[in-house]
Amino acid sequence: MSLNVKLHPSGIIFTSDGTSTILDAALDSNINIEYSCKDGTCGSCKAILISGEVDSAENTFLTEEDVAKGAILTCCSKAKSDIELDVNYYPELSHIQKKLIHVN
Repeated sequence: MSLNVKLHPSGIIFTSDGTSTILDAALDSNINIEYSCKDGTCGSCKAILISGEVDSAENTFLTEEDVAKGAILTCCSKAKSDIELDVNYYPELSHIQKKLIHVN
């Protein structure tokens, strides 16, 4: 299943398979949105869901007020339909590639 994720205000669109978090799908598409911890404790990846449906895991950062305003954490949320998010995109970082370092 391929789901479209559209970022506002940039208009950038990438796809998600619905099994990865929105953040991981963005990074896999070389789309750099802000993040830090990747486990829902820092709030750096906070976005506003404009349209569509997501499945969000529990986190310690968002308040009930945040959730009522449509806030999600992209590191803890998976797209369940085509979605649109209000989130910052940093095209100047797009040349940076993810690297896996093996430590013995």
